Amino acid sequence: MFLWQQCGNDYDHRARKIRIRRYSDSNRPHLKFVVGYRETGKRKRSFFETKEQAESFAAFKNAELKRNGVEHAEFPTALRVMAQEAVEKMLELLPKPPPEPEPENDSDEQRRQRKKRMADACKIVVSAVDEYVARWRASERSCTAVQLVRELVAAKKADGASMRHLSDLRSRLNIFAKEFDGQMVATITSAEIDDWLRSLNVSPVTRNHYRRLIILAFNFAVQRKYATENPAVETAEAREPKTKPGILKVDEATALLVNARTEILPYIAIGLFAGLRRAEIERLDWSEIDFDSGHIEVTAEKSKSKLANRFITMQPNFRE
Repeated sequence: MFLWQQCGNDYDHRARKIRIRRYSDSNRPHLKFVVGYRETGKRKRSFFETKEQAESFAAFKNAELKRNGVEHAEFPTALRVMAQEAVEKMLELLPKPPPEPEPENDSDEQRRQRKKRMADACKIVVSAVDEYVARWRASERSCTAVQLVRELVAAKKADGASMRHLSDLRSRLNIFAKEFDGQMVATITSAEIDDWLRSLNVSPVTRNHYRRLIILAFNFAVQRKYATENPAVETAEAREPKTKPGILKVDEATALLVNARTEILPYIAIGLFAGLRRAEIERLDWSEIDFDSGHIEVTAEKSKSKLANRFITMQPNFRE
């Protein structure tokens, strides 16, 4: 049995009977009949002087069509050979079936197992081809890492991302893009990203931050059809040391305030005594610090939750 019959497919299996037709050509008056058929995917015609010759040839072709199937006529020989070789290679990877018995001892279960094994091999081949075609199409419409970062930053800016977040994206992802300069993002693999992350001479926390931004970038690439999948998701996450947050003692906090430069003293004081997040302090404006009422206003757009305005009561040691 031929490969295309063993694998099964979605081709039209209905018989396409080959028929004879009368033929007339003044340049070849001796030819009276013609038979049209397909062979290795190409249309062909054979001409005959008598009806008997034409009917004999048509009968032969119909028998061949019935024996080998429509796909035999439509599928070029070279492709059939390559497909057969591919399936045979897949069969080598699958569990070996028991030795084939003599035909008279061949049970229905054994035949079913062999048929299933062949079907499994065919599915693997088709799946591999589908994946290759998807990757090839993605690489055709893909972009470089530099272009990806540029488009991502522009999109995030249009979405209203903070300047701090945009600056973080630019500084870190541009380092990544420079490493893969000229390479299409659809061709960048998890192993390549993993090797690059491990090569960074940074702390585990910083490495994981790079990883999160790269995952973000490739999610954007998948959304834009520049890649079919996100390879960064499969990269290893660095193990971060589990340490308790440090708490300054009174004398340590005093030394920090006494020795701080004037321009950063408010930043340190608000962090020590008001408990604001670093990003919230960086976004504060002096108009939001009211010494008369004793409150610091953190507006919704400047807070992490972005749900509502927050008012922080100033402690006496902070106001002093």
